[in-house]
Amino acid sequence: MSLTDTPPFAQHFLQALDGLRGSLTELYCALGADPEDPQTVSREFGLHRNLSWKLTRIMRTPDAEGVLPYLPGSAGLDLALKAFKKAGAPKKELDALTRAKEDFESMINMHAGDRATLELMLDSSGLGVQGDPLEASRKLAFRGNSGIWGIQARTRLRTTFVAPNPEDPTVLDLAHLSGLIDLRRLRPNAAWPLFQRNTFNDDMSPRETKSEPIDPDADPTSETRLWAEFCTKPLPQLRATETRLGARYEVIGEEVGNRGLSTCVHGDVVRKFATRYADEENTRGEFYADSNAPAENMIFDLIIHRDLEQELQPEVRVLLFDGNTGAEPGGSAIACTETIRRMGSVPLRVTTPLVPRYSQIVDKVYQRMDWKPEDFIGLRFEMKCPPLPSTVQMRYDLPKRP
Repeated sequence: MSLTDTPPFAQHFLQALDGLRGSLTELYCALGADPEDPQTVSREFGLHRNLSWKLTRIMRTPDAEGVLPYLPGSAGLDLALKAFKKAGAPKKELDALTRAKEDFESMINMHAGDRATLELMLDSSGLGVQGDPLEASRKLAFRGNSGIWGIQARTRLRTTFVAPNPEDPTVLDLAHLSGLIDLRRLRPNAAWPLFQRNTFNDDMSPRETKSEPIDPDADPTSETRLWAEFCTKPLPQLRATETRLGARYEVIGEEVGNRGLSTCVHGDVVRKFATRYADEENTRGEFYADSNAPAENMIFDLIIHRDLEQELQPEVRVLLFDGNTGAEPGGSAIACTETIRRMGSVPLRVTTPLVPRYSQIVDKVYQRMDWKPEDFIGLRFEMKCPPLPSTVQMRYDLPKRP
């Protein structure tokens, strides 16, 4: 059979895997073996305990998509077939399992060529795995990028606060927090981008805004916007590079490993940042969290005033990132099953072990902006090993002016 005559990959994979699992179950039934008791099967049929456990998991896993992690290789299935044949398994069931094994291997050869490539295809598409698709690949990428870039962080933090301006509720005030938690350099002089400041309209044209440091004690003329109280000491050194839509700030230094472990938190406030309602130039609102350095975790929180709750209901996308322009509106989306969840407590509790002192930081923002904590709700997007380089986009349609 040629590749053009076969079903599409996802369909073919599920068919072949389901056939293998069904044939194995029928063989167990014919032998009187208990799929729920791998230890007894191992002892009675002379199977290695690990192999017997894997066969049990294949039959007990409810969905075909979750079977692959337990599927033995070709040699393991051959050992099982030999053991069952020696135990007197009926020829009909043995032949059926043999054909199912051959069909599965043929499917691999047609679509992937080898088992390793098959696993990558399944990981990328979300088939054959339980939990978060792509997480295994992202973890591998995190390790590789850490070595290539020479840096890594435990957590990438992005928090955006949004509320109507008290003087003109038709426009919005924003406060931004960003941070890299527990950064460490793996080789001397490795630099990493801490943040990039961009402002633009729907058509990606630059838009002028005037911001203030979120730290009330910061130098208002400083562009770094570091919040000294929540950064490690001594404060990290930053280097600024201009981009088309703003500026990029990088952390520089020489200390390697845990001796150079540091945390950088920064932020700014923009009064009357954007229109609350749709107008001729803008029809949507967008908030971004860039993945611009290898990080084990990302926390992206959107904390919004209750008056905006019905208007601001974003969808989330993970987009390929262009370091010069950011994520274009039509940028390529990366597979993602993580979703936005609402943090339900009142007043809002943002505590997470991934960001020490996070509640204190958020409380300070409320004080800085003269906001009441009980007036806000929180939306959280969390991702393990965010892909690099990419940006997480929370996007919503601006409501019509009442």
